[in-house]
Amino acid sequence: MTPREQFAQKRLEAEALIRQHAPEKLQASLIELLRPAIALHPSRCDDAQIPLGASKFGGAPDVPANFQWPTWNEKPLGFLAQINLEEVAPFDIENLLPKTGLLSFFLFVEEAIWGEIEQKESWRVFYETGDVAPKQQGHPLPLSLVSIEGVWTLPFISEGALQELPVEDDYLDFYEEFSSSASFHRIGGWPSTLQSPIESYYVSATEPLFLSTPNQWKFLCQFDSQDECWQDQWAS
Repeated sequence: MTPREQFAQKRLEAEALIRQHAPEKLQASLIELLRPAIALHPSRCDDAQIPLGASKFGGAPDVPANFQWPTWNEKPLGFLAQINLEEVAPFDIENLLPKTGLLSFFLFVEEAIWGEIEQKESWRVFYETGDVAPKQQGHPLPLSLVSIEGVWTLPFISEGALQELPVEDDYLDFYEEFSSSASFHRIGGWPSTLQSPIESYYVSATEPLFLSTPNQWKFLCQFDSQDECWQDQWAS
């Protein structure tokens, strides 16, 4: 079964779950709000199991020879993940991403990062299309191989798309059930927010650096800090 066929099958399954378990007055609206996403499932492994340039979490990033390791407050950022866009391309049914290249994500891991304007240098995203090689630096996060799956997502209750709907308390219970099968490491779809919508929060936090409105932003990806892949690091 191709990724597109999998998406089609899972769309039918998502719609059936909504009709069976979501609050009745929300069902039609929730079906319209379904968004496809690319789930990233990590599993611990050794370096020898991951080819050069493959998608992975932790370990050493594959970067160009002239790569300068990013820092914040004179301390190195931690390497979170790299995503091989050729690997995820078959699952990008909305054609939102480049078809080739490597996305690499770095974050300051020694303290909590909340996206405040004074922390704007505490994370980086790099897009590389040339030759790369592993580069060791600092204290790497645990290494994990990444498998890829297409999933469907719904907005959290605080998202703007739901603010005009007659949301009931039991939507949260349904949302947790619906989202339990989808990895919270994912590209695209709806973000899993904790409180207010992330788009409006980020715009307000970074003005006047970024003069835009939330609907001009595109959600790229998210990583779940509670995943077992990170627990050793967060606990240390």
